[in-house]
Amino acid sequence: MIDEQLRIATDSGKQVIGRVTGNEASDTVLIFSHGFGVKSDSRGMFNQIVTHFQTRDLTVRFHYVITDDITQDTFATNYSEQVEKLHTVIERVQKKYGKKKIVIISHSRGCGITCRYIVEQKILPRLHIMLAPPTTVENSTRTREKFKKREGAVLNRTGISIYPRSDGTKTFIPSNYWDEAESMNPLEVYAQATTLVPTTIIWGTLDTTVGQDKLPELEKLGVKRLVKLPNSHDFTEDNVVGVIKILDEELE
Repeated sequence: MIDEQLRIATDSGKQVIGRVTGNEASDTVLIFSHGFGVKSDSRGMFNQIVTHFQTRDLTVRFHYVITDDITQDTFATNYSEQVEKLHTVIERVQKKYGKKKIVIISHSRGCGITCRYIVEQKILPRLHIMLAPPTTVENSTRTREKFKKREGAVLNRTGISIYPRSDGTKTFIPSNYWDEAESMNPLEVYAQATTLVPTTIIWGTLDTTVGQDKLPELEKLGVKRLVKLPNSHDFTEDNVVGVIKILDEELE
């Protein structure tokens, strides 16, 4: 068992910080791709999954965001930079810990980041598991509408937007994040990526963050497996037990 800090830089000089834990001798590495504005633990969900699997597999969590060590505020990065960070993490982990079978577990907008990575056809995973993937470009609009309802929020379409979070921290969002978010149709990217890598989708039937209206479009993708659980966007109702059960089935 190992527990090591991950601190690397992309070719363009962007810092990536994370954690590598688990069974270094395993032939499989689980890479976790988190969603918008949160940290590598995906609000604790990824930590619970890692605790379950780390005695068997090597696991890697890392930040797409930049985190202020003092305030714990997060600074969002645009889609292209996140894809670059994911590629760098996979490349460096394979180099340091040996060539392993890669499984990427993505949540929310992290699903789109992973699919963009897959479409670029770099080091492909053997399996991609998507948790609550957003289905429409309008999800960015929904996010901005959510901003307007949060006290203290600052929405600046041409500058830096500020979103106060429920834990007291803030997320700072550059304008080029919105530019890329609104130029990408998630379903189109999913359709391309799922032809390249076997994909399992775990969907929360109570998810109001991404909405239920486009679920039939996901069902048309012809993925390896699509599982519906009675959960909301962060799969909190059963403390991720249902998600872990499905992951056990997929990774056995």
